Amino acid sequence: MKIYSFLIMISLLSYFNFLNASDYEEKQLVGAVFSEVISNMEEKYHMQCFASGGAMMDSIKSLKLSFDLYRPIQVDEAREILVDLTEIFLNAVNQKVKIHPYLANYPFLPENLNILICFSNLDGSIIVSPEISSISLVHGEVLYKVRGLESSYGRIKTKVEPYAEAKKIVQQRSGSYEE
Repeated sequence: MKIYSFLIMISLLSYFNFLNASDYEEKQLVGAVFSEVISNMEEKYHMQCFASGGAMMDSIKSLKLSFDLYRPIQVDEAREILVDLTEIFLNAVNQKVKIHPYLANYPFLPENLNILICFSNLDGSIIVSPEISSISLVHGEVLYKVRGLESSYGRIKTKVEPYAEAKKIVQQRSGSYEE
């Protein structure tokens, strides 16, 4: 799994070689944030990162990470993982002082992150109800998706809740992530 992180970092750094010095520093800092978060998630949850990116034309407006986790999971545990990932991601960005001038807003907020975690069975097959097939954070909202058995792709049911509500639920259950 650490090999995937290394390969992502190498590809990001080789892409950034084409940019000017200021852009290079910005992208290098973003790459360091990605590397830190990906390594943490791989070690903690055995997730694999399959995509990274963001909106960084004039300033860093948003950052994106997508992961695969190969096991069935219930909503409460998925929420806990997403909140943990979000807080780790936000801390990695906000605690890196050198990146602050490049951010569209400081502190970076959940609304600035785009996170996707896809869940599959160990054999790679699609997970169907009652477990969730994916959870994501988009524009400050948490989206839960559950696939049904109706077709090969299954009908998708979605539940949405604000990130603040998801974080509060996790806090109440575990007493962590104090505001």
